[in-house]
Amino acid sequence: MKLRYVSWLMIIVSLSFCPCLHCDELQPPDADRDVQAAPPLPSTGVRPERMDPEDEIKAYLVRILGEKGLEPGYARVLVEDPRLVFDPGFILKNLRTAPPKASPKTPGIMEYDPVYVTRGRDFMETYREQLRIIEERFGTSPEIITSILIVETRLGTYPLKYRAMRVFANMTLAQDPVFIASLEGHYSALSRLLKEEETLKAATAKAKWASGELYELIVLAGSLGLDPHEIIGSVSGALGPAQFIPSTFRKYGVDGNGDGRKDPFDMADAMASIGSYLSTSGWREGADEQRLRTAIWRYNHSDIYVNTILKLYRELSDT
Repeated sequence: MKLRYVSWLMIIVSLSFCPCLHCDELQPPDADRDVQAAPPLPSTGVRPERMDPEDEIKAYLVRILGEKGLEPGYARVLVEDPRLVFDPGFILKNLRTAPPKASPKTPGIMEYDPVYVTRGRDFMETYREQLRIIEERFGTSPEIITSILIVETRLGTYPLKYRAMRVFANMTLAQDPVFIASLEGHYSALSRLLKEEETLKAATAKAKWASGELYELIVLAGSLGLDPHEIIGSVSGALGPAQFIPSTFRKYGVDGNGDGRKDPFDMADAMASIGSYLSTSGWREGADEQRLRTAIWRYNHSDIYVNTILKLYRELSDT
């Protein structure tokens, strides 16, 4: 992992980016990590040299991954890779990520270009057979699958640009005291934020969640024969057209085209996985409004998001 201090101004500017998220509820933060006491030193009067902070940060990540079940040697190889760049901006971005925002023109609903209703119908025609199979299997219509894809990634066309390993690794470090201390003098504003009790609590919770997603990402990459450092996602590490986080995809991901793989970047698999997730969440075509809302809410905990999906769903259903 390479230490690199990027421009604070660049971080502030980047905060306007607001992806749609559907991560599981965060668990309470871990207790302070155990640090075994070193054996007593002989009375030479010589103090041992401290480990370089960068090495300590790397060692922390290796230990966390090892505790999750990753082979320590492989964890070390991944952490030492120069593509894993230290960038605290990911912590700030994810601490300040805003929920979906309603348009002033349509209160309670996100703004979207009406052209996506037309494109959505074209999409349903293109994938008619696959969507039919998904509906038979999970009870989820082409319209609801397509609505989710429109909002999440504009039917898979929205450019995702962040290395997911980098995102999750940097977020994981928000609970490491050595990492937090290293911010002083380089990221003083973030350092001050993390000294606030509520902010530190939120950052620690995010870090615990991110450490699990980092491990899940590596396992997912291994199952697909991919280099985890080359997996690209959102600023919060969500993957592919359906924007699943790694743990959710590993649990609910479905092979949608019969090739024996569950790949979040494959459109057929992404569509089938949306069907799987919504079905498990209680979606039933023709059900009452509250049941439909509850199922979509599990995808993204936002009333504005739910309102937008249902509006698109009904527009796509009108023929």
